[in-house]
Amino acid sequence: YGSNEIRDAACEKLRELIAGAKENLSKEERFECPRSLVGVVIGSRGANVKEIQRKSGARVDILQDRDPCEIVICGSKESVSKASQAVHQIMEQNARESIECPFDLLEHVTGRNLEKPKEIERDTGARIELDRKFDPCLFHVYGSNEIRGAACEKLRELIA
Repeated sequence: YGSNEIRDAACEKLRELIAGAKENLSKEERFECPRSLVGVVIGSRGANVKEIQRKSGARVDILQDRDPCEIVICGSKESVSKASQAVHQIMEQNARESIECPFDLLEHVTGRNLEKPKEIERDTGARIELDRKFDPCLFHVYGSNEIRGAACEKLRELIA
């Protein structure tokens, strides 16, 4: 109905709306995830991935046949953005930094029963694991950038 000009304008507007809707309906984002963080991203029995999918509406797949692993998120622009933010937040909060400690300094750095690393964990909120397999030993420090930075600084002061 209407003049050719009105019909043409209406058709053009519909084409624009359809193109925009198609673009918004199908988005895919891919990014790498260190194998050491995949378990945390997935969560116990897939709880984290299921929760992210439920809250965002996006589909989250983790390709574990490579290292680093690849995370693939599919859905609308909005849902992919939400899911991507959630996954990146988990990865950021659980990232790891390793600090070497000569074996002969280990008792000085740890104290009795690992009291000094435990105190650093309480003070900073970081999680610290000690790997004594090699000399130098390795302290693995987990947490957000800020938390890791504070804990690593305290460990380096003890080692210096």
